[in-house]
Amino acid sequence: MNATLTVDSFFAEALNFGPEGRLELAERLVASVSSDEAIESAQFDEVHRRMEDVQAGRMPLIAGKDALQQVREAILGRARRASESPRGEQSGGRMLYGLPSPSETGCNGGS
Repeated sequence: MNATLTVDSFFAEALNFGPEGRLELAERLVASVSSDEAIESAQFDEVHRRMEDVQAGRMPLIAGKDALQQVREAILGRARRASESPRGEQSGGRMLYGLPSPSETGCNGGS
């Protein structure tokens, strides 16, 4: 018997479950740390509302690759604006929050 169970060893063992077993385990783990039923209920209500909006055609779906491109563009725009700020939020050519500077990405003002 393994006397020391670490998160890494538990995760490695959990990967031996099938997809449904892993999903059940994930749901149980999330439930074990959920402490506020009102917040959880509100989150489920929001998920159901959004699902209904999608099914009714009130909310269009975006392909995954297009959504990722929009996120990348937003991040680069944020990095560009921060690098141009008078506060000087760069350090050694890198943004303080880990994003490359616009000069490192080739996005120096215009496309």
